[in-house]
Amino acid sequence: MPSGQGNLKSAGALAYIEWAEQNHNWHTRPSARGRRNWYDLGERQPPLIAVNRITDERTRAFRSDGQTHYGNTLYEVHCADDIAGALSDELNKDFSQVQYNIEGRANFGGGALELTREELVQIQVPDPSAGRGGSGSRRASNKCWRRL
Repeated sequence: MPSGQGNLKSAGALAYIEWAEQNHNWHTRPSARGRRNWYDLGERQPPLIAVNRITDERTRAFRSDGQTHYGNTLYEVHCADDIAGALSDELNKDFSQVQYNIEGRANFGGGALELTREELVQIQVPDPSAGRGGSGSRRASNKCWRRL
């Protein structure tokens, strides 16, 4: 997104900004007022992994194409390209599912499980970069746990 109204190329975008400020005071809301330009979300990099925020039976980590942005129903997990496959595999294993159930909260009538961002970062996974290089690498990987 552009950093100032002068960089906006669409008259429709300028009209929307004006409408939002005059009719809804969006520029004064807590989620927007701290930004230099309330409508500017900055440059976002697409993630390599997405994890669902609300789940019924199993939380899933999806390997992304690195070109897709997600809304608030999936959390973006940013990591190095060379560990994305191993990390998404770890996030889908049963041990991670147990952690999701411990860290998450049952909302929505007691059935669906919700993970907040704060809870998701508490999930422990083996450090995929620790398992590189030669014999014993699996053992080294099992000893090197880190928070997501």
